Amino acid sequence: MDIHIRNAEEKDAETIQKVFYKTWIATYPNEENGISRSDLEHRFHSLLSEEKIHNVRKLIRELDSTMRFLVIEVDGQIVGVSFLEKEKDHNRFQSVYILPEYQGQGIGKKAWEYAVSFFDMTKDTVLDVVTYNKKAISFYTKLGFVDTEKRFSEYKEGMEKVAIRPMMEMRLSGKN
Repeated sequence: MDIHIRNAEEKDAETIQKVFYKTWIATYPNEENGISRSDLEHRFHSLLSEEKIHNVRKLIRELDSTMRFLVIEVDGQIVGVSFLEKEKDHNRFQSVYILPEYQGQGIGKKAWEYAVSFFDMTKDTVLDVVTYNKKAISFYTKLGFVDTEKRFSEYKEGMEKVAIRPMMEMRLSGKN
């Protein structure tokens, strides 16, 4: 398996949106929190609209040197995306989404290795993750991230029902 990580290009926008859609639909349904698959399908079907794809192209064009929007390819096919940001006092591992059928194959670890090469690792690195996403929490814990005990909710407008994703912050201490 040939894994290649590169900066996203405008031509990748539609595929990026498809990766987001497929991973969110597979990851975020949660009966306990009242988030059904149909809620997510309803909420996120617009990800594939021309307007949303245009917005991703614009975001890619306007990135500055403190940000990276990455695509992760396996054998030439985009199977994941990641967004990294250097903030003033810390790094933010904003996201890493890998298509479900490619998870557990070391692709997320490769994305993290890229992030380490981009970030200032003397600073802390933070990320937010849905509290019930045990697979992601386990992955981040293996990388050295710890739960900061900070909790908050992310409200998703436009769903058929009120849906709140319970979030938590994780942190990796910088190495001075």
